[in-house]
Amino acid sequence: MKRNAKILLTALLLGFSLVAAAADGLPPVQMGGTFGRDSSKCSGRSFPKRLFMPKGSLGAGLQATYLALDASDSQLAMVLTGADARFSLFRIAPAFSWAYADNRMFGVRLGYMSVNAQVQRAGVSLFDDALAFDLSGVDTRLHTCSAGIYHRNYFGLDSRGVCALFADIQLGYAYSQTAQGGYRDHKIVLSFCPGVEVFAMNNLSLQLSLGLADVSYHIATSLTDAGTAGRSNTFTAQTRLNLLDLNFGLTLYW
Repeated sequence: MKRNAKILLTALLLGFSLVAAAADGLPPVQMGGTFGRDSSKCSGRSFPKRLFMPKGSLGAGLQATYLALDASDSQLAMVLTGADARFSLFRIAPAFSWAYADNRMFGVRLGYMSVNAQVQRAGVSLFDDALAFDLSGVDTRLHTCSAGIYHRNYFGLDSRGVCALFADIQLGYAYSQTAQGGYRDHKIVLSFCPGVEVFAMNNLSLQLSLGLADVSYHIATSLTDAGTAGRSNTFTAQTRLNLLDLNFGLTLYW
């Protein structure tokens, strides 16, 4: 009985050794090559997984957004009448990422955003003049610093590994304050940002992403010279198409 058990154990160990040796001898998956299939149990449909980001890749990237509007732009002219107003937004966000598996990455993203709004005079008209009022002497500057971690999944689109869709899920913290110091905001946010990435060179890619949904918790404080004037705690969950969350980026991989 013991002899038969030893023979069976030896056969199993030999079998595992042969399988491991065969796996080590397989050629690596080429960029754009398939390495399995995703399938749906409900419909029975399946599609190949194409390699876009190999395991072990490291990336350093930068996202940036700049937007400037004045009273002559149609976006503001729709709601402002007789206006002398300007609006600008600048956002920059460096990021560092690591592919812990094929087509899957963890990353860290830092950010800084500056929003300036200046209104010398303007009449606001909404809902065919059902809601109308005047503004004047508004000069607001809001600065925001943020940090977050994110997880990214890629879905390769071509057989050469040049283009892919991706989906980011990010958990982050942001602190905002007006230049005058009268408003402060702490925010914790969980967001979903899909996008597309294209390799312009072997190690340099271009990215375009858009924030579509988020869940956030705000603690906002209003301050005066005498001290705290008010505080509010707000929980929000929303899905929206916000062009202010449109981001362009470059990433260098090695």
